[in-house]
Amino acid sequence: MKIVTPQSLPRERLGTDLRSGSVHEIWRDPDDEVDPRWSLSLVDVKRNVKSLHRPEGTVDHWLGISGPQLRLVDGTRQEKVRADHQIVVESTSPLLLLRSSIGRAKSTRLLRVTRKSEMQPIILGRVFVSDPIEFDPDVRAIYLISGRLSLGGTELAEGEAAIFDETAPPVMHSDGAFVATMAIPCAEAETA
Repeated sequence: MKIVTPQSLPRERLGTDLRSGSVHEIWRDPDDEVDPRWSLSLVDVKRNVKSLHRPEGTVDHWLGISGPQLRLVDGTRQEKVRADHQIVVESTSPLLLLRSSIGRAKSTRLLRVTRKSEMQPIILGRVFVSDPIEFDPDVRAIYLISGRLSLGGTELAEGEAAIFDETAPPVMHSDGAFVATMAIPCAEAETA
């Protein structure tokens, strides 16, 4: 298990405008650093992003974490990014990220998983953890949205992520925490 604090990692610019926001890469598939099968990032959106380009042959999975509401525009499709539902974007056209005019002082925080299109779909979700819980072995990473969480004796603070190797995640203890999860279904893990 590896604990990662995304805000302490180097950040990249989001879109073409320096003031639009930033991306903190939390983790990428360790099997291929040059051309990874998947990567997990924390995205902070501060302003509308008019053109977010993505690599060819990839699929994005988005999950809202906090902040003002945001709409994701993929060609002709528009969807509100929510905390309880992942949005999957398979199109290669540039994305638009449009923020609500309410709450502009705060950034909108999202999790994004980018995977190769031939890879089996990844599942992003959000759960409330109360003492104790054991996640499915398919869960490869978690991000603590709020509260405190103990993972096999290791404390995870709000805004930190835990990445799990090929073993099942440890039993987690909390008196109340919201956690985002990233799972790779077993069929994919077996072929890796």
